[in-house]
Amino acid sequence: MYSAGIIPSKLDLYAANAMSEAIIDISSYKSKGIAQVVEKSFDYVIALSADIIQILPIFKGNPKIYEYPFPNVSAMNLPEDEKIKVYSQLRDELENFCFDFVHQKIKALI
Repeated sequence: MYSAGIIPSKLDLYAANAMSEAIIDISSYKSKGIAQVVEKSFDYVIALSADIIQILPIFKGNPKIYEYPFPNVSAMNLPEDEKIKVYSQLRDELENFCFDFVHQKIKALI
């Protein structure tokens, strides 16, 4: 499993804080861009932004590509307390999405 954005960026401290609330430490994670993973072979590619589908490269392994757009909370201009809340909500939505994806797409193959 790999995670990559269009281009690498610095760690979002709001995201790191939201994940730490769920006992997941991402503080030492390094951002990757698609160029760093494009040579890997995938079964699935999941795009979490509607803007990305049109610019995805062709991946090895002929993966199934799914689009599940989530809001770009880092681009939202919100007060500090609201931003913390929105990041926590997104973390919870992503957790639910991952759980559902595995049960609907992966578990069905077993």
